[in-house]
Amino acid sequence: YVIKEIGGVKIAFVGLTTTKLSPRIPPENIDKLVFADPLAAAKKYVPLLKEQSDLVVVLSHLGLSQDKELAKAVSDIDIIIGGHDGKVLYDPVQAAKVLILQAGDRGQYVGKLTLELDGQKRISSYRNELIPVDHEIYTPDPYVQGILKDYRAKERSGKIYSPDDRRKKLILPLPQPSSR
Repeated sequence: YVIKEIGGVKIAFVGLTTTKLSPRIPPENIDKLVFADPLAAAKKYVPLLKEQSDLVVVLSHLGLSQDKELAKAVSDIDIIIGGHDGKVLYDPVQAAKVLILQAGDRGQYVGKLTLELDGQKRISSYRNELIPVDHEIYTPDPYVQGILKDYRAKERSGKIYSPDDRRKKLILPLPQPSSR
């Protein structure tokens, strides 16, 4: 987790991921990581973070159904920005007064959430926008392109997914940026 002050508002960001890891991830890529139960972790850390911040935002890789369960089980969460199941939510879902957002998968959209807060620094209104990521409109960042090139080389060599993973053949290639 991290707490950032943005425009005079203290926002706590906490990340949660599923413990159900894909078998296509080589064990050496994750052998030094510990995957705690996300609900137990949220119940432990979110109340502590709420004491130190105005808003608590969960960055979740649990999937929409688990995000809804999380929102109902942990009352101090204000916003869940979720992923895992690739849902495109043009309008946030609300569960137990928690805004839940998702922006698709594979970089389809960048989500933009604009909040208005009342005098108590509680959310009084919001506007959500999904901005399409379109290589015809936006010039690719050279630094990010370099990271992507390195990643693709590792992927081709079998260092990202197990070489015998047949599912990776289903991954659609990202459109190549046009030269400008």
